[in-house]
Amino acid sequence: MKNKLLKKLDKKRRLMVSPLALVISACGGGGTSEGNDGTSSSEASNNKSVDLTYSQRMDFSSLSEDLVVPENYAMNWSGKQKYGASEYFFAVMMSPNIIHISSQVDSDLVVLPSWYAYEPFLAAFSLQKDLDDVISLGAIDPSTNIGWARNWEEIVVNGKKAVVIADTGHELATGQNTWLKGDIWLANLSGNGEFEISAISGINAFYHDVDVGDINDDGLEDILAINMSYDDGADPYALHVFFQEQDGTFNQQLGFMGFTDNLPMLGGASGALVDLDNDGSLEIVQAAYTVRDFPNWDMANIFRVYGRDDDGEYSLQFSAPRSGSAANMGTGNVYDADIDNDGDLDLMLYMEGGGKQGIQIWENIGENKFSEVTAEWLDFNVWSNTDFSIRDFSIADVNGDGYLDVFLNGFGPNQFQNYGKLNLGSYIFLNDGNNGFSHLTDVADLILDASSGKQVSHLRLYQVEESSFEVLLTNFDNTFGIVDVGFNNFDGLIA
Repeated sequence: MKNKLLKKLDKKRRLMVSPLALVISACGGGGTSEGNDGTSSSEASNNKSVDLTYSQRMDFSSLSEDLVVPENYAMNWSGKQKYGASEYFFAVMMSPNIIHISSQVDSDLVVLPSWYAYEPFLAAFSLQKDLDDVISLGAIDPSTNIGWARNWEEIVVNGKKAVVIADTGHELATGQNTWLKGDIWLANLSGNGEFEISAISGINAFYHDVDVGDINDDGLEDILAINMSYDDGADPYALHVFFQEQDGTFNQQLGFMGFTDNLPMLGGASGALVDLDNDGSLEIVQAAYTVRDFPNWDMANIFRVYGRDDDGEYSLQFSAPRSGSAANMGTGNVYDADIDNDGDLDLMLYMEGGGKQGIQIWENIGENKFSEVTAEWLDFNVWSNTDFSIRDFSIADVNGDGYLDVFLNGFGPNQFQNYGKLNLGSYIFLNDGNNGFSHLTDVADLILDASSGKQVSHLRLYQVEESSFEVLLTNFDNTFGIVDVGFNNFDGLIA
């Protein structure tokens, strides 16, 4: 099941937790040294409940020697050079792809930068975070050839936690017929800076999402991989299944989704493996992308739920009609979480497409059926990605009141920011405990100084502790940062 919930941790253990178990973020720059410009610092708000810790500037110049910024990025690149970013670190800023294991002490973060629409493949590197929240450079692997780490999920293999990655590949600007489709990858992290990433798929596909769960009830976690297209010879379905064997290898079961043959094509953009009806068996959620002019496709519905009978056979149990202000958009992620604390799992969708992004909320009404309740929970749920751009979102209790909140993992512009300031509250929708989320746009203690080159390229919720949560920052000036926010900042914000 999707491990996208960040749960409260014992602060003494300092365990890393990410919304997807693997934080794949474009953290920047190349090279083999950490840099020594003395930019490491710590700041706090007046009430000492918000702390910022920055890394030193990292030197990735050796990875930039033969790297040329694509011409289409030249204007953006020229504006970043004044902060000292190398060509490689600029790629890090352009691609928010960072992974880590959520429950491993001293876990590493692995950064997988990419030009996305342009070659070449770029080297991967790891970061290490110490007990004082200082981030330093670990190892560099120039042989990594992941085109775009679109989504990721934590998985147990041979008794050890690893990360499975859905790679779309390079969506080259030269046209769809030239796209270099990706793979499903398994990342093993050592905890001391070393990491190993290997492909487990055969024929390439445009893998857009991934989830894990024990599909065949053998006690091992299997992989559900969702793709939007595939190369010749691949399993001809939007959902691919890889069963884990006792020796830790994975075998793809071709034609697993054959039970959908009599249904119109829905397509695949995201999905989930989750026990929605609390019967001990995993349902499959298949979610679609944007409305397009594809004859004979099911463009009326945004997702489907497939349930399994006593004989282990799957069949369609529910189709969710496109509705609301996000009706024509597509899904980028499916999250399962009990946001109303009624004992069953609801679904939240990260929506994208048509220059917009947003959220949809579907309440579990029993028997694997759902009702869209977005308008009841949110005053607004769709926005232009030129005003407020995110990569996805995380679900966690960020104020310790027992209700799950939403943290938007930011990437790019934000209409709520002022130059030199970081408005953390603008990324938070706080659960009021009465079937509603409040957007925190003007909380003074959550508006932080981001001057002196510390403008943020992207950020994401990193972990939730006993009385605070942490946010990981990637900055313009070849540094990374950790913001530790105390729960007491939210006292009195929700009546």
